[in-house]
Amino acid sequence: MPQDEAEYVAAVETFLTRCALSIHLVGEKYGIVPDGPTDKSASILQNELAVARCHSGGLKRLIWLPQGTRSEHAPQQAFIEALHQDGAQVVQTTRV
Repeated sequence: MPQDEAEYVAAVETFLTRCALSIHLVGEKYGIVPDGPTDKSASILQNELAVARCHSGGLKRLIWLPQGTRSEHAPQQAFIEALHQDGAQVVQTTRV
């Protein structure tokens, strides 16, 4: 995947046009941040693009989140909390 944020976003948008379902695996780590103006992680960018595609029709989303997941990184914790509020199907399982 591209390391530049604009190129990364364009690539993810292209992939999402071919999808009927997006599955997002979310954990306590913030993850890779493409070089760009927003400093958003790849996971957050992917989710935002999937949300937009979901609202325009043709895409369903599924979020997998280990039960009780918390992050010490404030932006990741805010992301985790927002996932419970944004209307996606969130599946929580115990950690293995």
